[in-house]
Amino acid sequence: MEELERGDPREVGGYRVLGRLGAGGMGVVYLGRSPAGTLVAVKVVSPRLVGDGRYRARFRREVAAARTVTRAYTAPLVDADPDAEPPWLATAYLPGLSLDEAVGTFGALPTAVVRLLASALAEALAAIHGAGLVHRDFKPGNIMLTPGGPRVIDFGIARPEDSATLTQDGALLGTPGFMSPEQAAGGRAGPPADVFALGSVLAYATAGKAPFDAGNRIDTLQRIRRGQADLAGVTDRRLRSVVAACLRRDPRHRPAPDALLDLLGEPAASVHGTRWLPAALAEEIDARTARTPWPQAGAVAPVRPGEATADPFAETAATGTTGEAGAPGPGGPRGAPGPAGTPGGGTPRTRRRALLLGLGAAAVAGAAALARPLLDGSDGAPPADGRGRDPGTRTTPPPPEAGAVWRKRARYRGDSPTGLHTAGGVLFAHGGDRPGVQALDPRTGDELWRHRWDDDGGGGEFATGDGTAYLVGPAGDGAERVVAVDPATGGERWTYEEEFGFIQSVVAAGGLTYVATDRLVALDSRGGGERWSHAANVFSLTVGSGLLLADDGEEVTALGAADGKRRWSHPAEDTTAVLAADGLVFVCDAFLHLVVRTADGRTAWKRQLDYPSTVHAAAGGLLYVEQKRRLQAWRAATGDHVGSFPGQGFVALAGGAVHVRGSGTEDAATGGGERLYALDPADRSVLWTYGGAEYVHDLTATAGLVFAGLPDGYVQALRPPTARRPNGGTSGAP
Repeated sequence: MEELERGDPREVGGYRVLGRLGAGGMGVVYLGRSPAGTLVAVKVVSPRLVGDGRYRARFRREVAAARTVTRAYTAPLVDADPDAEPPWLATAYLPGLSLDEAVGTFGALPTAVVRLLASALAEALAAIHGAGLVHRDFKPGNIMLTPGGPRVIDFGIARPEDSATLTQDGALLGTPGFMSPEQAAGGRAGPPADVFALGSVLAYATAGKAPFDAGNRIDTLQRIRRGQADLAGVTDRRLRSVVAACLRRDPRHRPAPDALLDLLGEPAASVHGTRWLPAALAEEIDARTARTPWPQAGAVAPVRPGEATADPFAETAATGTTGEAGAPGPGGPRGAPGPAGTPGGGTPRTRRRALLLGLGAAAVAGAAALARPLLDGSDGAPPADGRGRDPGTRTTPPPPEAGAVWRKRARYRGDSPTGLHTAGGVLFAHGGDRPGVQALDPRTGDELWRHRWDDDGGGGEFATGDGTAYLVGPAGDGAERVVAVDPATGGERWTYEEEFGFIQSVVAAGGLTYVATDRLVALDSRGGGERWSHAANVFSLTVGSGLLLADDGEEVTALGAADGKRRWSHPAEDTTAVLAADGLVFVCDAFLHLVVRTADGRTAWKRQLDYPSTVHAAAGGLLYVEQKRRLQAWRAATGDHVGSFPGQGFVALAGGAVHVRGSGTEDAATGGGERLYALDPADRSVLWTYGGAEYVHDLTATAGLVFAGLPDGYVQALRPPTARRPNGGTSGAP
């Protein structure tokens, strides 16, 4: 804490100001004390932002949302006045060390500690996103290690970098080294940006250095934009898989915080207190807590209206931070340990496993129950015969098992998950901490050709479409390029180079290839010649139903795919997905799915969702959405609910089937462990399963086979069985 400067207030909103905790783009943060003795961090908005009406309105909205963030591992909002001159807010104060201080002083944390920390941070992000907020500056300095466990501070209250004032100044939102690619390119930050930052934070905690650090701001931002993460210090396989999934360049492919909890498999409640930390670090936290200027014992102070006076830390040492906002100290209104000693009064989280097509009661009765339709409107529960049993399990045979054809580890993959693509009958494995792409013969897994971006001096991306493969990466001197290559040989067909712009997205369909930089360009897929272009800063592109859908972070604009003429647009802030199918466009964020007709852009229907909600796919007249840890199916044209089953995390359309990943039960009937399920899109019955696929990160199909991207860079080729379907057809190869 620093002494107050001339001009600093001595009282804000009834809180006595004791000193300065810091200053930033939003304003100044002070240590304050209420009349009842509660220590708080009071953030006073900078005078230069007060006159910005758009900023003040967003500040007011986000303060209201922040009041609902009551889950463990976050710093709760204690008080605020968004209409004051200047506006201010108060979050509770916690003594302890920031993660940045802890690693800087004591070195990298043990892997077991980082895995526990990861679970707590994922829960914190789930709470923040669930309140409708985005942190936008998730970094080690905003993560406090306290006697009450880790706390995420300084979250999502109308960052000034979002306002017109700072945008005009060319400010980048976030901290170099812990930005997402979309932030590093000057774009807007939605919930996936926080997930990307979480991956960087976990790598930093494990290795002792930021994964994109290049020694200077410019080169660091370039590495982030190109996805050049250094994960050499992350040696634990499960943790490395989690980090790599978070660091996917495309925000639409990053997992949600709740999915990370299942992937980590660690009980977050174990991080309460300091016993989970190395001894030297725990002792330092205790020492700092002892030096915190708490009110003297026995002191009595008047209570402000509406202020709680009970001590929420009666069972533990006082909790706070030496330099930022966090959970309440003595007298604070929130953060009390529950009966079991868990923060926030919550029940300890048990070890959770993904249950994407979990069988529930049907699994206990036997895998044969899977043969019936799963999306039957009954929430996945089997019909009972009065004794709690499913009578169908005695006569319906279980679904057949897919056969394993080959399994190989892709080159240049390191220990990261494998991303898969297909084009021209060729299978491609791409991405990860060793950037490169490998073309494989889908029938044998033999390599046809390979490309490594490191040979060209930097990382890159890969895309397929229109029977062509596209290598996207640096061209030297700050330029970037798209190289269209023949899928079978890797031979160059044409090259498009952008001298100054960062290439955000590449999609191809209908004879055209679309490239988004600081402008939008349509190229001929055969020869690379330019057909049309627009000046537009677009972050992601989707093509379908004769439209090119461009998302710029504030609205989705529909352009004619052939001529680039504007058809319509819809506001869409922090979009998580844009899909086009069945003459409809689905514009989705974590809370709202807006469905519009492709012809005129008018709203067909919309639905408000609870967090977390993730749209996965639209096909066969259905929209597949993950909501509240269940996979839901809605009628695409009307939004009517078709049915649901327990499940979350991974859905892929390939070869005419819907594929999901789930955890089987530990009984002999299902084989236990992670399983892959293929559903018939016509009636949602299970066509086949496969039990040898660990955590599936990606899936595609070609040449009559299905391919799963697995951890550690492996690709598993599967041959679907040709067993008879219940409706008389066959579940043959896709």
